[in-house]
Amino acid sequence: MESQEIEHSSVLDDILTELKNTPVENEISTGLLCVSALEMMSQLMSGKLNKRGNQKRFDRFLAFNSKLNTQQREVIYLFRNALVHAGGRFASTPKGQDYRFLFGKKEQLIFIHSKTFYEINLELLKNLVLSTWEKAQIKLTTDDEALKRYQAVLKRIGHTPT
Repeated sequence: MESQEIEHSSVLDDILTELKNTPVENEISTGLLCVSALEMMSQLMSGKLNKRGNQKRFDRFLAFNSKLNTQQREVIYLFRNALVHAGGRFASTPKGQDYRFLFGKKEQLIFIHSKTFYEINLELLKNLVLSTWEKAQIKLTTDDEALKRYQAVLKRIGHTPT
């Protein structure tokens, strides 16, 4: 497939623009924008919008577009749940395991205080979001099937090409 200009999701563009313009000190807003962007990217790249398989889709997107290991991807997904449901402080699994989070400034994305207590560097998470989208965009210009999946989601969310 030859490189081509791709039609972008105005929804994702809006999320990323707001993320770039939001000071990292606005912790909950920054965190929510990060996980919202990752969620939208995973939907666009998988071609699926349904809630079923959400965690698997989110994990798969990060596995292919970042250097995060399995445990780190699991922590980011738990952090996503914490942000959406509890302002970024608490998440639990279906098996009843509780996890706690802090917004932090350590020199790594995820600092492990214990096996259920993590500190997340939002500046590094923001950088991760932007770099994963750059990588995904390259795939869209070189992979016909990825582009078809992406365009299918754009159509379903009501985006009309310009």
